[in-house]
Amino acid sequence: MKKSLLALAVLGAFAGAASAQSSVTIYGVVDASVARIDNGGDSVTRLDDGNNGASRIGFKGVEDLGNGLKAEFVLENGFDVSTGDAKKNNGNVGAFSRLAYVGLGGGFGTVRLGRQNSQIKTALIDIDPFGTGGMVNAINYFGGDAGGPIPERVSNQITYTSVNMSGFQGSLGYVFGETAGDTGANRGYGVQLGYANGPLNVQFGYNNQNANAASLTELDTKIAMLGATYDFGALKLHAAYGEKKVDNDNPATADFRVRSALVGVTVPFGASKIRAEYIRNDDKRDGHDNNVAAVSYSYSLSKRTTLYTTYARVSNDDASTLGFGTADTGENASGLAVGVQHNF
Repeated sequence: MKKSLLALAVLGAFAGAASAQSSVTIYGVVDASVARIDNGGDSVTRLDDGNNGASRIGFKGVEDLGNGLKAEFVLENGFDVSTGDAKKNNGNVGAFSRLAYVGLGGGFGTVRLGRQNSQIKTALIDIDPFGTGGMVNAINYFGGDAGGPIPERVSNQITYTSVNMSGFQGSLGYVFGETAGDTGANRGYGVQLGYANGPLNVQFGYNNQNANAASLTELDTKIAMLGATYDFGALKLHAAYGEKKVDNDNPATADFRVRSALVGVTVPFGASKIRAEYIRNDDKRDGHDNNVAAVSYSYSLSKRTTLYTTYARVSNDDASTLGFGTADTGENASGLAVGVQHNF
């Protein structure tokens, strides 16, 4: 009997050690607000989703393989909390349309395969006061209305991320076009380089996405951004400059080129935080310039639950349609949201 108990205790110890070396975590964000949106025509008041951070649910896991090697995966889906419906992410709707990848990491860095963030998003996350979520953020408004928003996530991508070396870290991405007979169609690549040490964070991002050569409605898009933040403690300053170039495959339609600048500030005090930013988009097409200004106040009820209010305004030139969704041509747009966000 004693031997049996001893054997069970030893087996239990081994099982505990094995489970400690691997884990699966469920995480997510639920963000709902009452929003007043005016895109230049009739305004609307609605129950809205994601005006502070996009609602999502995800699963992530890691397994220690020994000798410094580990396996990992992430599966993440976005949803609209006002309806419960799955949310489109860069036009994709599916079980895990935000993120879906598996990878191996070690002393050499990390290699991942699947649907992942673009390198330009990886850089912007650290620079934008609003991250890449909320009513206003650089992913959706940096670059204006030329050729649509900056690609936030990319399917069919293989990436390499280096280890952190005294604050320096970078990543490379390659997107398989997967077009029979034309390896260049739909192919893309990107690079991100960063330095974060103490109060200073500097980020560079570049993405190049080819179009489908069989379609005259597709666009070749190149985006570059250089930005930095400096944290003084009482406040953090944000700044970025970039250019988006969109080559239209249809010879009857002009190409686009937009130069963009961003300045912002984050001011934390106690459980409260104020964030503000201004984005200027200089579009080389006549009448397509636009400016975006936003300010937000948030109050943390706990580490996981936050109350917030955000106001944003978009000023459009005569031919611009940038707004919350799409604004009426040449009309200014505004949005006001009051909501609650819960992280788990």
